Amino acid sequence: MELRLKYGSEMMSADFKPPAHFVEAQPRHIATLQKPPEILNQALDRTLGCHPFNQVFRPASGTKNVVIVTPEPRLPFKMNLQENWGGGAEYYLPLLRERLNCLGVPDEEIRVLVAAPADSWLRPSAETCKGLPRRPQVSFTELVGDKVRVFWHDPHDYKSLTYAGLTRRGTPVFVNRLLMDADHVLLSGSVSHHPLAGYGAGPRLILPGCAGEESIYRHFSHALDHESAFEPETPQIYTRCRDAVVEGNPLQEDSREALRFIDANFLLHTVLNDQQQIVGAVAGEPLQAFSAGCKAIDSMFGALILPPPALACPEPLAGQAQLLVVSCGGFPHDRDFRTASLALLRALQFGRSHDVIIFLAECRDGLGSDVLPRFLQEWPESRTGADSCLWSPRLAGWFHQQFRHNELEVLMTLAVLQRARGRRVIMVTALEAGLVQRLGFVAARSLREAVALAESWLRPSGLNKSQAPSASAALASCANSEWKIGATPHTNRLAVGVIANGTLFAPTGAAL
Repeated sequence: MELRLKYGSEMMSADFKPPAHFVEAQPRHIATLQKPPEILNQALDRTLGCHPFNQVFRPASGTKNVVIVTPEPRLPFKMNLQENWGGGAEYYLPLLRERLNCLGVPDEEIRVLVAAPADSWLRPSAETCKGLPRRPQVSFTELVGDKVRVFWHDPHDYKSLTYAGLTRRGTPVFVNRLLMDADHVLLSGSVSHHPLAGYGAGPRLILPGCAGEESIYRHFSHALDHESAFEPETPQIYTRCRDAVVEGNPLQEDSREALRFIDANFLLHTVLNDQQQIVGAVAGEPLQAFSAGCKAIDSMFGALILPPPALACPEPLAGQAQLLVVSCGGFPHDRDFRTASLALLRALQFGRSHDVIIFLAECRDGLGSDVLPRFLQEWPESRTGADSCLWSPRLAGWFHQQFRHNELEVLMTLAVLQRARGRRVIMVTALEAGLVQRLGFVAARSLREAVALAESWLRPSGLNKSQAPSASAALASCANSEWKIGATPHTNRLAVGVIANGTLFAPTGAAL
């Protein structure tokens, strides 16, 4: 068969002889004939964990001041991402305003608070998106009228902040004072996976979305193992800081605890399919409704990870492929290493330390990071392997300084370098071979070259597929319906998985 995967603005191909049980799977694409307003109204009337919307916000409840928290608008470009502009804000914001007006809440008593994007590093800049098809521009005035006041949260504006409480992990929660002065706080947005916090939106609209600078810094610091953080030894990222993990995830748990300091009594979130279409919505008590939304996106974009050994199960299991081929989905997803590393980070959650990963990322704009070059400069080549985990005091001090100003970028960089330590990664890229080596990878200029090298590693001394070590399967998901799965249950054959677009992929289940 021929593997064809996106690489930059082109396609890369390679001849590949699949295992005897190599099969192709399709994503769980969900479609609906219902229009978005119908889906949203149904969710508002069939709430989870609380009364329907009209009863929660009825005039007798003393509703006078309603704050609707919504994510920052996405860039107006079509980029085949899981999230669109606010996850459907063009539908739910007008609908919420209309229903509140019908319940006797005038526009003057409705405020829209736009959360600051603490994960803006994960999104492409306008500069890198030049030439892409543009979406129609939509302003807040068009969505909610000119009488509804819109406020943009600024974590650096201390005058707009007020103290809400202290979490058990020690995060002082300073939030926008509009949240504390409101009679009702309604969280709106779209449920999504987050590479470190498990899930985005929901409680994270409050912390870090509407929190102060110091709160955000302390919050993200919980992703680090505090027994070694900011010491000469390497700061370690907690293994539970990953996609689709809630229990034991310090970032998700900290955000959920901070939510309880706010009188946020309602949540409305959309569920988007792989075509950015609204196919569902959840509404009701914030944590209950959000949990239901998380399960919904897990069913579409998740793959089960089980710790080895798991060969006794009659069904293919994700997480134990010997060879995993990862494509970011082409430009702009692989425009630089900083952006492409999200796909690699998710792929690194599969397999075992001795397995091989082929990673396709053109990186036409280089590393795309101010943090990563210094990491590579201070981190000796020997330490990109599994031999050493010690940092120099100079690097540890610099890490501390950078972390205060670039929390998420530093964490993502650290997570990629640490989780790739000891893994055999072949990177098909335009980056210089020496730079790829500093990352701890082996450079290849084509998919054919990478596949040949991987097969030579996996079949020493002429070992053929039928003699390769036992393996189960690796599952991948993407936005362009190019899923492939290699499965070998109960057999001694090579298992291969292909991720066609890692940017939308989120493993679920037990962490390896």
